[in-house]
Amino acid sequence: MRERTRDSWLSGTCSDTIRTMENFSISSIDDPIGSDAEASLAVSRLVARIPYLGIWPELQGEQVINGAFLDTLFHRLSRAGLAREDLVKLAHAGDIADFRRLFEHALEVTEQSPLPNSEWAPVSATLGDDLLASLLGVSPASLRRYKRSERVTPDDVAARLHFLALVVSDLSGSYNEYGVRRWFGRPRLALGSKSPAVVLAGGFEPSGDGAKAVSQLAADLVGAGAA
Repeated sequence: MRERTRDSWLSGTCSDTIRTMENFSISSIDDPIGSDAEASLAVSRLVARIPYLGIWPELQGEQVINGAFLDTLFHRLSRAGLAREDLVKLAHAGDIADFRRLFEHALEVTEQSPLPNSEWAPVSATLGDDLLASLLGVSPASLRRYKRSERVTPDDVAARLHFLALVVSDLSGSYNEYGVRRWFGRPRLALGSKSPAVVLAGGFEPSGDGAKAVSQLAADLVGAGAA
């Protein structure tokens, strides 16, 4: 079975492995997925997202995206209450169009489904409690209570936390954890020369224009070089 790295299906040349987290990388993507740029990009983005949602926290090392990996991935999603019907569809996926639909649906479902109980640990580990509290519009003390499950995370805070989990997962393909934190502090022309941290600070609305602009900046890095 032919394998291609993410950069090879984007540019036609072999390259080093790609980082999705500091302790995890995709070494190759098996065909037929690896032969299709859209499917490869979708599954890479989905896989990068999973650790930050806390769905597969022990995922580490270099991984080949093959049938066994996808089976485990979709079982993890199902256990989290997400995309349960996609497990059946995965077993019957016969061509690249089937895989593209599966990955795109899983991306849509994970975008719309906050998982605060499992997202606190990975997002705070990457951003740090002080920056995360500022972005969420909560006190560091409240953040620690939510993270330790001493208090139920309010819906509005859970929605912001989930938004940040998605943004961080998109950034993880281009930056290490230090770089991710710096990214939030850099002024951007697309944000009116404000930094993402300034745009989001104090409790933002995930569906607001400012948050959408920040999200798009991070999404633009997927499949591209760091900016």
